[in-house]
Amino acid sequence: MEEFDYIESNKERYIKFWEDVCNLEGNSVDTDSVNSVVDFIEKFAISEGFEAHRYSFGGAADYLIVDANPDGEKGHIYIAHSDTVFDKGAFGEPPVKIDGDKIYGPGVIDCKGGIAVALLSMKALCECGYKKLLRLIITSDEEIDNSLAKEDGINLIEDMSRGFESAFCCEVGVEGEILVARSGIIRLTVDVCGKAAHSGIAYFEGVNAIGEAAEKIIRIQKQSERGGITYSCNLISGGERINIVAPKCSFQVDIRVKCASDKEKAITKISEIVNTDYTGGSNSTFTVDSERMPMEKNDGNIALFKKIQSVGKKYGIEDIGEYKESGGGSDAAYTVIAGVPTVCGIGTTGDFCHTEKEFSYIDSLERRTKLITATILED
Repeated sequence: MEEFDYIESNKERYIKFWEDVCNLEGNSVDTDSVNSVVDFIEKFAISEGFEAHRYSFGGAADYLIVDANPDGEKGHIYIAHSDTVFDKGAFGEPPVKIDGDKIYGPGVIDCKGGIAVALLSMKALCECGYKKLLRLIITSDEEIDNSLAKEDGINLIEDMSRGFESAFCCEVGVEGEILVARSGIIRLTVDVCGKAAHSGIAYFEGVNAIGEAAEKIIRIQKQSERGGITYSCNLISGGERINIVAPKCSFQVDIRVKCASDKEKAITKISEIVNTDYTGGSNSTFTVDSERMPMEKNDGNIALFKKIQSVGKKYGIEDIGEYKESGGGSDAAYTVIAGVPTVCGIGTTGDFCHTEKEFSYIDSLERRTKLITATILED
């Protein structure tokens, strides 16, 4: 296949891009640094002959749209993100290290390796005569549920995706696996107010907010169902001093849902528990901090998966097992909402994302690029 020849002969150039873009560090809220990442990607994309357009939303770094064949009829979407979870310096200097068949560093698998896959696939297709519009959507706050760009950013993803044939979310890849569904996420904070008192002299006049929070946490987490909605209370702070009955306590809840209708069920259950005073004399409220819609499994996603699975076998690229569903969220949710058949987890493969051991297999750049490219050509 001509496109495969192009990928093989240009992969070293894209590995260098991959290394360079990962050396530009920036977590989601460090918007100046993430904008430097966007600058670099934009410059590279333009040098490859693509059109690039930036979109600014409130406190977020810029979203970037990269188009190939901008005048063609709508073809296919690629999705990735420019932010990482890491503070600058977490991986030392330089941030990126190459050792044998692996590349280590911030975002090498989540998700800047996916950006390299997308751009190389687009370039190979264009160089070999593909005429339809190819579009790469790069968000800048995916790691924090698009909470900086908010609805404007989410609306951009959906608007820029409508009418396309399929979407490939180039998120963290696992060898032999492709995702057709991901969970939605609700993150919220519960604030419990009690009453301060001397823990020895006036113990019974106090209302212990930590005790009330403990009662709520136990009840919230007991609502979790395997294969259904899960509730995980993972951060807590409270109290003032060891000898004062705790007058306040706050804890955060991470809720995962499988479908949009589960969101209302989850919030209803949280409201019920938060508004119940279990120990007497307390008052509690909750605030939703961020939300992400689920990437719901549907027939279109499964059909696209089967096409990828068939292509992987036909060309000996990768043996893809049965489709997978993930408890993690991604921007793939919004291309599905826009009505586009979508798969996720089709970026470079590796392990330990969100840790300082994060790595990707270098040869997965070529493999996953070929997998997407051949799928697009397989009509």
